[in-house]
Amino acid sequence: MALQWKDVPLGDSNISILCEKFIWHKISHDAGNWVRSCVPCQKSKVHRHTETGPGAFHQPQRHFAHIHVDVVGPLPPSDGDRYLFTIIDHSNRWPEAIPMANATSASCASSLLSGWISRFGIPEHITSDRGTTFTSHLWTSLGQLMGTTVHHTTAYNPEANGIVKRLHRTLKAALMSRCNNSTWSLQLPWVLLGLRTTPKEGLDASPAEMVFGEPLVVPGEFFPDAQSNNDISRLRNIVGKLAPCKQTYKPPDHCYIPRDLHSTKHVFLRTDAQTPPLTPPYSGPYEVIERRKKNRFSALETRNDGLVAAQAANDS
Repeated sequence: MALQWKDVPLGDSNISILCEKFIWHKISHDAGNWVRSCVPCQKSKVHRHTETGPGAFHQPQRHFAHIHVDVVGPLPPSDGDRYLFTIIDHSNRWPEAIPMANATSASCASSLLSGWISRFGIPEHITSDRGTTFTSHLWTSLGQLMGTTVHHTTAYNPEANGIVKRLHRTLKAALMSRCNNSTWSLQLPWVLLGLRTTPKEGLDASPAEMVFGEPLVVPGEFFPDAQSNNDISRLRNIVGKLAPCKQTYKPPDHCYIPRDLHSTKHVFLRTDAQTPPLTPPYSGPYEVIERRKKNRFSALETRNDGLVAAQAANDS
């Protein structure tokens, strides 16, 4: 029976056929429980993926308290540089892109110190992906030295650091439109000026206005007259008394979280990396050690979207 029915979806029609060929007490219940608890079947057959949607960040209480970092590259060589160390503030969206010759942990740490901390001070939180640059001992030690909490996104989950990923898309598109491959380092300051003076959706202000309290002067713009100084001072006083602007959040279009995922003792993990043919899309089962809202749901450093509850024979 096991060899005959193991690879067949056990729906109502197949259960009827099974009942015609075999008979015992609670045959439908036992057959359904047997199929649901089959480990190879759970690893190979996918009916619906778990979709939780992106989580939410806590709103920082001050500017430059929470930054997101990443690396762009390798790019075509320009003045000896092939990489960009990108930083963006979570509160005011102020962007920085610092050219580097390589993407080692030492280069990123040096760029962070010279290009950001020397201007804006030490952040409370730093969010990055799980690249070797940001999981190295040097990067971790730098965070401990500064008293900064270092956060790593889960694997294959770029939307967890989406604020800096969107910066990459805009930054690379602007560089491509302004120059050829070998002169991007010369155009980078102008591109950054444009990014800093462009109003951001949800903030109703540009990053420069959020940081300095007034817009920057861009090429081709008329200089303001001296009579506007009083208005600027009054505006700064008003803005200083306002609460931080709460950033917009667009909920996901589709969310699906199986109910048994909240109580299961074991889970299967979806393999998002490229795999050879006939490889099961899920691995496991893995024991659940701790549950959190979004990340590190089980013993693995993973997100809820890649998990499926494992069914055991005694669960039903």
